[in-house]
Amino acid sequence: MKGSRAIAVLGGGITGLTAAYRIGQLGHRVRVFEENSRLGGAIRTERSDGWLVESGPNSFQLSGADLPQFLHELDLDQEIVEPAALAKNRYIARGQSLVPVPGSPGALLFGSFFSFGAKLRIFRELLQRESRSETDVSVAEFTRRHFGQEVLERAVQPF
Repeated sequence: MKGSRAIAVLGGGITGLTAAYRIGQLGHRVRVFEENSRLGGAIRTERSDGWLVESGPNSFQLSGADLPQFLHELDLDQEIVEPAALAKNRYIARGQSLVPVPGSPGALLFGSFFSFGAKLRIFRELLQRESRSETDVSVAEFTRRHFGQEVLERAVQPF
């Protein structure tokens, strides 16, 4: 194809695989380079003793038309797992324990999900005037700067 290029995508996580797919749709040759023996990055699903265990980011919103259409293009419609009503409680592994994810602002404020210091930092940030960055920043960098490392590790990275 005229104008076709050979393009390398570094990383076989969800972002790299999505980029490779779209680049291929544009008619370019694409090669994905992944350092691990499997694709998918941190995303992994395992079934163990009747439990469904998700590793890595395990949720996204199916709002709007773009994501459902993309999943349909990839023939992944049937792979979507809707959470059971009985599974409304969510947990995050912290060390050897499962810690319930707060389901309300009150549970976040009065529960033990975050330390007192992290709660103060969140509250303080809510009262701050808006600040803008002159450069693009990652979600991790933004969270760390505004809310601290604990919020990044306990609330953002798992999702």
